[in-house]
Amino acid sequence: MKMVSVKLIILLIISSLIPMLVFGIIAISTSTEANYSAVTEGNLSTARRAAEQIDQYQANSISVLKALSENISKTDLKPWQIERMFKNYLLEFERFKEISLFDLGGRRIATSRFDVLESGGPPDDVRQKVLAGGIYRSEVFISEDLMPVMLLGLPIKRLNEIDGIMIARLNLIAMWDLVDGIKIGKDGYAFVVSKDGRLIAHGSGDAKPEVLKEIDMRGIVIVQSALGNKEGWGTYKDKKGVEVVGVSIPIRSLGWGLIIEQPTIEAFITAKKLSVKLTVLIFIVLFLMVILGYLGGKRQILGPINELIRGIIAISKGDLDAKVRISTGDEFQQLGDSFNTMAYRLKDMEKEIRLNERSVFFGKIAAGLVHDLRHPVRNIGNMSRLLTRMFGNEGYREKFKTTVERELDTINRFLDDLHNLTHPAPLTMIEIDLCRFIKEAIKPFEEEMERSGIKLKTELSISTRISADRFALERIFKNIVTNSIDAMPKGGELTIRTETCPNKVILEVIDTGVGIEKERLPFLFTDYQTTKKKGLGLGLAITKRLAEEMGGAISAESTKGAGSRFILTFHQVMA
Repeated sequence: MKMVSVKLIILLIISSLIPMLVFGIIAISTSTEANYSAVTEGNLSTARRAAEQIDQYQANSISVLKALSENISKTDLKPWQIERMFKNYLLEFERFKEISLFDLGGRRIATSRFDVLESGGPPDDVRQKVLAGGIYRSEVFISEDLMPVMLLGLPIKRLNEIDGIMIARLNLIAMWDLVDGIKIGKDGYAFVVSKDGRLIAHGSGDAKPEVLKEIDMRGIVIVQSALGNKEGWGTYKDKKGVEVVGVSIPIRSLGWGLIIEQPTIEAFITAKKLSVKLTVLIFIVLFLMVILGYLGGKRQILGPINELIRGIIAISKGDLDAKVRISTGDEFQQLGDSFNTMAYRLKDMEKEIRLNERSVFFGKIAAGLVHDLRHPVRNIGNMSRLLTRMFGNEGYREKFKTTVERELDTINRFLDDLHNLTHPAPLTMIEIDLCRFIKEAIKPFEEEMERSGIKLKTELSISTRISADRFALERIFKNIVTNSIDAMPKGGELTIRTETCPNKVILEVIDTGVGIEKERLPFLFTDYQTTKKKGLGLGLAITKRLAEEMGGAISAESTKGAGSRFILTFHQVMA
């Protein structure tokens, strides 16, 4: 009879452990799939940011050339003056290696080169594209100094008719640096292919010689996906026979493709470690339960435990309505009642959290709308009120047009941000001349400062090029300047100062306003903390977040009744 009881106990133990084994297997499988999804999504996000930066680089270069072509077309310059302008542009924009101007007959009119070796005009494909009114972009090729370059061609128009052809040689070494800087784990790397499948950049040191050989990469399936203007991902073997996880992103404006590859042995190491830990943990739990079941051997122990396991698994799957039924009249019943109470409270807490999240979410949207739309609407209103009096002033009309277009662009950009709120786009980091930016950004405030009796003083250093998102930087600057102006209702002095230090640039905005109490300074950059009678206190909190997202920092110093100093530090300094 005792042997039968032991066998029955073992049978009950085994039957109770089967759900745990199944749960463990599912957990291991789920962890592996979740790790693959996380690796793929993370690499895709990195690839998207890099592709946008490459696209932005060439788009900014075309914008610079368009501005140059407009300057040439609007002025009657002599060839030597155009050449001087070209050479100045090369000094200011190091990305360009050469700029030349040709007439419609193909004769070279002006060039940035000091020595003109060839006498031929622009290639036929360049002429055809430009004369049709388009912008020519050549395939990437390796120059004589082993650097990646491409040709850009633009039309020169006079009186809406094409009068000449401007051709520039764009240095793509920045793209090589960008690809080299993409580090995925220890052995992951990125590479870029042209629209005809040639390798034009590679982040792995061993594969860089293949760039000079212009290896054809179209045989790789994931490359075909990118060149087909589609995002792709999957596992496969690379050219060396190593199994990798690959993702691809098309650079649509250029027809290129950016691919990131990471060895699977490295990508899935987290899932493997977790699987091992889960397996060990499952066997430890199984062993302990067998011992406890064998020593206890009573139904009133095994039954409540199985019921609790069932309830825990149901809760872990999101079934908050799950209840356990234990009526043993002992501590297990108390545990079951506590479990049911916990499940009930979890369900109430889930509802409350969802309601709170929704309220906070829409509250922040409303606050952001008020805060970000107030300044451009106010500037447009101020300019409109003076328009009736100064409409005859051509300079003011031009200023009115420029201000309205700039502020409407700010409003449109903010509305685009709201549209993409659930999938926020990354910041677009570009090279910005901070001094020039400050001179442009302060203009909308000049009339308000003059009306308020505020004197503007600037102390700007010469070399202040930083890497930043222009819209985010403008938002930061406007928030700080607006706060300083509001702090000087009876007039005062606003000082804007920049200082270039090794590896950083410092921007200071100093006012002689009412100042801030010492006890409020630690909470100055916190959401819903404000010293104003109006407003929700999001301005400086948004300013801090944007500054940190761009790799910078912001701090404040203030003395009550003596004014405040806001200090912005940028660490991404351009050489």
